[in-house]
Amino acid sequence: QQQQQQQQQKNRQSVTKIGEELNLVYELVERNGRGAIYLGSSRIDKEHAHFARSKSLAKAVAVLLECTTWSGIGPGLMDAVTLGGLEANGKASGILILMGEKEEQDNIEGKVMRRQKTRKHPYLNESQYATCSFFSARKHGLVDAGVRNGKEDTKTAFFCLPGGIGTMDEFAEILTLFQLRRIGSEEKVPFLLMNYDGVFDKLLEFITVSCVEHGLVNEGEMEEHLKVCSTNEEALEYLKHFYAL
Repeated sequence: QQQQQQQQQKNRQSVTKIGEELNLVYELVERNGRGAIYLGSSRIDKEHAHFARSKSLAKAVAVLLECTTWSGIGPGLMDAVTLGGLEANGKASGILILMGEKEEQDNIEGKVMRRQKTRKHPYLNESQYATCSFFSARKHGLVDAGVRNGKEDTKTAFFCLPGGIGTMDEFAEILTLFQLRRIGSEEKVPFLLMNYDGVFDKLLEFITVSCVEHGLVNEGEMEEHLKVCSTNEEALEYLKHFYAL
């Protein structure tokens, strides 16, 4: 009984914490401006060809759309786009997740992984990013950074770069928001899947073939919401056409 009450109290504290983090990320977006949002792997190192391509893409998009570059500002491709945005116009921002740091004994839950209490970005100043415990808050913040509520608003775009399970989680959630028209943007915003070296070929086959065959997705349904690009040049041409630049 006592353990259940203590657990319920902890759960209520989590709800409060999520609310605090939502306010934090919304304030961050207001402070640093909306722009291009990138999802992508944290595991790709600087020697990988996709690192250079992602950095080059972010740099070109920041110049083309005159916008802030947004990501989870972790390592890998998140770092690549942050560097690209900084080189373009000095405007890069994002939301760091507090990671599991060490395993400790808890009287209620047994062994649990404790989160970091703080996390600092290696080169961005503290006004350019926020830290969150909850992925839901980060997702809300990144989506908010990509919405447009008027034609005079900053031009924005969402990009999915090569990535694994975490990237697919974010990709599926954002694609679902587009599909259900719940992205929260009054103006249309592009969503581009960067299929470097065919990394997403099997995923696209699943969505456009398997799902269609089993009646889970209508034929051609995703084309309205998602632009698949193999190269940066293709993506930039699409953005120019989308925004009549």
